[in-house]
Amino acid sequence: RSIAAGTSHGCAAMQASSGAGIYCWGLNTSGQLGAGNTTAIIGTTTVSQAVAGTALINSATSYVAQIVAGTDFTCALRNDGAVYCWGLNTSGQIGIGNTTSPQSTPVQVSGLSSGVVSLTAGAAHACALKNTGEVVCWGANTNGQLGNGTTTNSTTPVPVDMSSVTTFTQISAGWSHTCALDTSGIVYCWGQNLGQLGNGTTTRKDQPEVVTP
Repeated sequence: RSIAAGTSHGCAAMQASSGAGIYCWGLNTSGQLGAGNTTAIIGTTTVSQAVAGTALINSATSYVAQIVAGTDFTCALRNDGAVYCWGLNTSGQIGIGNTTSPQSTPVQVSGLSSGVVSLTAGAAHACALKNTGEVVCWGANTNGQLGNGTTTNSTTPVPVDMSSVTTFTQISAGWSHTCALDTSGIVYCWGQNLGQLGNGTTTRKDQPEVVTP
């Protein structure tokens, strides 16, 4: 149903007909495989790890619609709009209100029990697009990649400053920056800027700014 590749691990969410499980493989020193341990497993396509707590995420009526992966952490979006994350949490990228690390099994992101339609993950931050068109982000923010007007890390989701835009329809995160598409087709980016914000400068931005046409 969905696949994701992090820095040194991969994950897949299976269709119900194939067991409806979440499987991950690769490096696991931070619990990013979600197997309930931090064994440094290097898997293959035939040696993948069933994510612990799969029954919590997958049932007869609920399943993982999307998986995203960052550097040593993973997040999953359930079909009812709830978000779960696991793995490295030193910057709050699991979104559970603390930096207790590692989190080797799925934990629900604070405040995101419903209403999310899409996820994205950077190196140490993640963002969620809600069905209202609002975007919230959490985790590392030293470059302003959370887009809330600060450079302070957040262990829970914080709203992206949307004073210059009504609603977003798509989001995508890089290493330390984030971009979003609005309903009129305009692209906004924020965060680290070695040119990746596309606004003609190399100045970091901690709020969404229009990419220069």
